[in-house]
Amino acid sequence: MENDDFGEYMQSDSRICAGIRYVLGRGKSSGHSFLPMGILLLSCRKVLGIDDSLIEPQIDVMLDEKILTAVEECIYLTEMHKAEKYVADKIKKLFSMNFTYSEKIEYALVKCLDELHVDFDEIQTQACISAFSNGVSVISGGPGTGKTTIIKALIGVFEKIGKSYRMAAPTGRAAKKMQESSGRNAKTIHRLLEIDFIGDEGEMQFSRNEINPIDTDVVIIDEMSMVDIELMQSLMKAVKAGTRLILIGDVDQLPAVGPGKVLHDIIESGVVECTILKNIYRQETGSSIPMLARDINNGMMPDLNPDDGSLIFIEERNSRNIFTRMTEIIMKEMKTSQDIQVITPGKKGDTGTINLNVMMQNAFNPEKPGKHEKKYSNRTFREGDKVMQIKNNYEIIYTCYYGEGTGIYNGDIGFLEEIDFTSEKITVVFDNEKTVCYDYSEADQLETAYAITVHKSQGSEYDVVIMPLYGVNKLLQNRNLLYTAVSRAVKRLYIIGSKEVLISMISNDNKKPRYSGLKEMFIG
Repeated sequence: MENDDFGEYMQSDSRICAGIRYVLGRGKSSGHSFLPMGILLLSCRKVLGIDDSLIEPQIDVMLDEKILTAVEECIYLTEMHKAEKYVADKIKKLFSMNFTYSEKIEYALVKCLDELHVDFDEIQTQACISAFSNGVSVISGGPGTGKTTIIKALIGVFEKIGKSYRMAAPTGRAAKKMQESSGRNAKTIHRLLEIDFIGDEGEMQFSRNEINPIDTDVVIIDEMSMVDIELMQSLMKAVKAGTRLILIGDVDQLPAVGPGKVLHDIIESGVVECTILKNIYRQETGSSIPMLARDINNGMMPDLNPDDGSLIFIEERNSRNIFTRMTEIIMKEMKTSQDIQVITPGKKGDTGTINLNVMMQNAFNPEKPGKHEKKYSNRTFREGDKVMQIKNNYEIIYTCYYGEGTGIYNGDIGFLEEIDFTSEKITVVFDNEKTVCYDYSEADQLETAYAITVHKSQGSEYDVVIMPLYGVNKLLQNRNLLYTAVSRAVKRLYIIGSKEVLISMISNDNKKPRYSGLKEMFIG
């Protein structure tokens, strides 16, 4: 390309517009609903290699063409602005519906609590009253504060007074946990919305929407901290006026992987009734982990070796020694539990998932004559491996003891049962019951899961969690990441590594900023 032609290409309108879209799309992938004008221009300069004088006119053109939307100095892709506005408007509309907390409901609640053999404190009781009385209610609290028991009480009352309800959570594992703890059916939000694929490209859409809403009196959503603004928009389209919406989660956990901070913004806006649970009650496991999590969330150093042995801290500053200690712990814990998970802050470094999965695969599932393995991209799958599904696949077929079903979800964990060189198939069994056959070409949906990141652990709980804290990237040394990891453990938590890193994470309450306008949409 001649210099003049290259200069023309660098400054062409189509290239600049594509660059602006790319930067905003990248921001969306990082959790932002919009970018401030200054940051947008700075990023565009870096990506496009041109001056603001060429970028700003194209932003104006894209604003005129409704490709972008500006709210003061905040620049949105228009679909993101529409999503925030729709969610805010719909929640306000749902909240405006009045419901009565009648004597019938009060009697049913007393009866349910008696059947559950629990006594609610004033805040827990108020959470239930709010859920019965309002079109939208929010219940937030950390581990052990009674969220699961409140869900049981709510659905018990709805059953007694003849109200239909649907329960859902953002991920398959979170939905399964909700179902197991309540003894009632729960689905992923995508399943609740009846996901479908249309056209040759298999474009995703939901069958449940404004025209065909969810047919129920109550919708209960758990693990709301994991719900992004786009999924929330789809959910709101499917919830009709007159339906109670109950949102439950832990606002102090990591935000959703996708754009926005929905639960945080709803609570901060003050437009709906929110109950924040603070007292810890989960003592039946004999574990003090909920108290440890609370201390961390409050910026306090927890007791690193409590009498009940629920937390064991091991000071170690050598990555190889850390790995040795981890393997020893796993071998010991496997004698009494199979529900053991290594959770680490990031992917890179000696104690990141990439390196740990290779080392743990070699330690716990080494090469052996007759044991098949398949190299795929930069990973090796071996029969017997612990693996994770890393993207939602709603159409894949599984078989189990009750027949066939469809759908394996991001975060589902299983074991690789067979690699068939003849048929070029990989067979994985999830949750000890769902058998799935993948073509070799579908292996990009899997990765080894001896160690997983904190983000991948959200919505799940494990009897035993082992967390290496050494060589952690400074950007990952923050309190809510540590709090989220600690909250995944039910019976026992091992932290192996540097006390300085632990102190740094507890001390650092600076959450990575997310540009979201939902709170302002509620107030405006």
